[in-house]
Amino acid sequence: MSMDAEGRRLAPRGLPGATVLQIVPALDDHHSGREVLDLTLALVHAGARAIVEGALVPELQGFGGEWIAHAGESGGFWRMPGAGRPVLAELVATERIDIIHTRGVAAAKFATKAIEPFATRLVLGCGDEALAHGRDRAFSRALLRADRILAHSGYLADLLIEAHAIPRERAIVVPRRIDTALFDPSAVGIERIAALRQTWSVQRGQRIVLVPANGVHPCEWTRFRPPD
Repeated sequence: MSMDAEGRRLAPRGLPGATVLQIVPALDDHHSGREVLDLTLALVHAGARAIVEGALVPELQGFGGEWIAHAGESGGFWRMPGAGRPVLAELVATERIDIIHTRGVAAAKFATKAIEPFATRLVLGCGDEALAHGRDRAFSRALLRADRILAHSGYLADLLIEAHAIPRERAIVVPRRIDTALFDPSAVGIERIAALRQTWSVQRGQRIVLVPANGVHPCEWTRFRPPD
């Protein structure tokens, strides 16, 4: 562990050679699961050892990530009544975990409590659900314990900083991933555009603005006539 003889945390070292554990609610073929895989791939390319859990195991293991079988089978070891914290503590000790990266409020609170005896670095990934925990003391302790807090927008980061008195330098804005190839205009043929305009009864001179929604919700759309 990155601790000196007196139990003080040492300065962080680089990613090459570090062991990073990601604690996530689920690792499936949803957008959040893809984000985890993207991050795992980046960690492996940086020379780190990446440990994670979930259902996309073949793809994860294909580029060098490691999967914790007992965590995935139980739905996450932070959901093991009375046993989750010892399991994580043992994992941190035996696997020499340098960094824990959690996603979600429940995982953040669980990991913070479980690693109290260790000098493990803590990174918390926060989404919109964090806004509903402004008076949650356990969540506040997790945020204050964290070395870095990742928010998907500046708006969310500002609210977390204000609600939990977080040092601003610890909050990092990381926008949600977007598949630029999927939204590349050059990938859509003229015939497809014409067919869609006819289906939606889009008149000549009107344009459609699409706003990709989160999760499985359909895109919201509106039509407008451009100024002359």
